[in-house]
Amino acid sequence: MAADLNQHEFIVAVAGMIFNADGHVLAMKRSSKKDAGAGLWETMSGRVDHFENPYDAIQREIFEETGLASGLDVVIDPRPYTSFHAKRLGQPMIVILYRAAHIANEPVLSEEHDEFAWLSSQDFAERSTLLETVKAVEQATNEHDTLLAYVASLNLVNTKSNLRNVELMKETNTHVGAVGDFPEESMHSFVVEGQDVLLVHQEGKFYALEDKCTHDNGILHDGELMDGWVKCERHGAKFNLETGAATLPAIKKVRLYKAEVSEGEVYINMQEASI
Repeated sequence: MAADLNQHEFIVAVAGMIFNADGHVLAMKRSSKKDAGAGLWETMSGRVDHFENPYDAIQREIFEETGLASGLDVVIDPRPYTSFHAKRLGQPMIVILYRAAHIANEPVLSEEHDEFAWLSSQDFAERSTLLETVKAVEQATNEHDTLLAYVASLNLVNTKSNLRNVELMKETNTHVGAVGDFPEESMHSFVVEGQDVLLVHQEGKFYALEDKCTHDNGILHDGELMDGWVKCERHGAKFNLETGAATLPAIKKVRLYKAEVSEGEVYINMQEASI
C-alpha cells in the first residue's frame, strides 16, 4: 500500500529578531487583514520558497516587511540562532530563527503590519503570545554582547559610505522581489510606473524590457523564452534580450530597461538601458 505523502508535508519558515543598540527588539503588529494571527505582535517572519536558501529567505522577508536592507540597514548573523516547531492554520511548521543588528534607518511598514515598536524583552513578552519567539528574544537579549561582537568583527568600513547610494537606488528603482523569486529560464510581468515590463532571468542575468511586441502589440510574457530571445506567440517576431533587436514581422526594436540586483534583491529602473 502506497504511503500517504501528504502526512509528511510541512511548512518551512524563517523569522528574524532585529535588535537596536539598546538591545530592544523590533516588534511588528500583524495587519488586521491577515488570515492568521491578525493583530498579533511578532518579529519578521515568512515562508521559505521552494529551493530557496533560508538565509536568503530571511534577508528577503526583512526587506519586504521593513524596507531594511541586509548589510546596510541591518547586519544579519547568517548562523541560525535557534529553530522550533509551530503550526499555521493547523499545518505543521518548522521555524528557523535568525538575529540581526540594526545599524541605520527606521523601518517602513508593508501591508503585512499595522504598527512597529522597539521593545525590551519584557515588553515584547507582554504583547506577544508566540511563546517560542518570546523565549528566544529573552535569551538573545541576554546574549546581546555576542551579537555586537559579531558585528564588530565584520569589515563595515564601506557600509556608511554606500548607504546613500542604496537609498538613491530605493528612490529611483522599483523593487520587484528577491533573486530566489525568479528561477532560471523564467519570465515575469510587472507594471512599473504605469508601463508593462517583462523581467527575464536567463543564464544568471536579469533583463527588463517592454512587455509588448512592436509589430502588433502582442503580450511578450505569453510567448516563448529562447536562447537570448523572447518570441511573441502572435506572429512569431523575436526580440533580443541584450539589444532589443527585432526579427520579422517586427521591425522596431523593443524598449529595454535596467534590471539591477543588490543584496540579493531585484530592482527595475525605468531609465532606458544603454546598448
